Amino acid sequence: MDLIHDDDRKRRLRLLEEKVQDPCGKGNIDSLLDTVQALYTDCDHPTIKKLKNVEVYLNRLNNNDFASDIINLRMKTKTSITSK
Repeated sequence: MDLIHDDDRKRRLRLLEEKVQDPCGKGNIDSLLDTVQALYTDCDHPTIKKLKNVEVYLNRLNNNDFASDIINLRMKTKTSITSK
């Protein structure tokens, strides 16, 4: 297995940062947050929670309030504001 040089790692991280920060890109931060929120919501079902990988994922997110922070801190649509 080839060793990963530090310069190569830095270059790849810079490319990922550019993709995440590109507001028009498919992998921008809003898209990634949507994905985390949707995955968390979809996994939060009693039958699905029985799967070990899902259980580990939900526990990791629940232990540090990451998922709830994403859900609560994201911009609310007009319908979600008026429905409260």
